[in-house]
This record gives sequence, C-alpha cells and structure tokens, in this order.
Amino acid sequence: MKAILNMYDSCLENVEVGEGDYVVANTNEFGLKEGHKYKVLEVDSYDMITIEVYEGHTDMYSIEYFDECKF
Repeated sequence: MKAILNMYDSCLENVEVGEGDYVVANTNEFGLKEGHKYKVLEVDSYDMITIEVYEGHTDMYSIEYFDECKF
C-alpha cells in the first residue's frame, strides 16, 4: 500500500510513499520538527502514515504534515 503526498494541494504533483521511504515534516506541530526527515514505518491508508517520532516512540500522522524527502 502507498500513501499519496500532496493530494490536498492541487498545485503540487502527487508523490507516492511506502514503508521504508522517508518524508520531511513541514510543521513544528504535533511533536514534529519542521525540516526533519522521518522514516515511514507503516502506511495505514492513502492519507495516513506511521513514523518513528523519536527513538522508541511511533505515532500515526496525516500526510498533509509531510513533504517528499529529496535528500
């Protein structure tokens, strides 16, 4: 299963991400750090992913809080 980044922004191209891919946070809310790279541990649905927020702590987030990791 893949999640679809940018699906809520019609100005940006959709990007599919799956388990093992990396995403970059675009907010400092909800325990995320803007610009920080996170590994996708699980795709829960086309618009929800589970990441490791910090060592030993995972959480599920909406894809709207992430951008494509280009590095």
